[in-house]
Amino acid sequence: MYRESVVFYHMRKLPYLGKLGQVLKEMGAELLERGPEDAGQKIGFLVGLPGFEKAQGVLPMKIPEEIMILNGFTSSRMDELFKRMREAGIPKIALKAAITESNKNWTLGQLYIEIRMEHEEIKRRMQ
Repeated sequence: MYRESVVFYHMRKLPYLGKLGQVLKEMGAELLERGPEDAGQKIGFLVGLPGFEKAQGVLPMKIPEEIMILNGFTSSRMDELFKRMREAGIPKIALKAAITESNKNWTLGQLYIEIRMEHEEIKRRMQ
């Protein structure tokens, strides 16, 4: 099992997913691809944390943007990952989050709403 992993949510195949997987592999981390059928699952389940099981009867939810969720990365390892992504020509992913004690219990849909609002607030403040 990998110590570090990235959950990457997307609704369609993206041309840079292979590059992202390679960057993570070189770093000793794992890429976990997720789609609309996973939007109602808890983040802890999606990254494989102990004590989380797949929720039954969850309806798919189409989240219109890519989301990158980092699990087990230190701040310096995140910096290294983002640097390697830039060097590999992988486009910037606007919506990113790190696993926390709080958000591991949220669904992917809930996390999307939260980080989308945070992203909009940051953009607003920068204007």
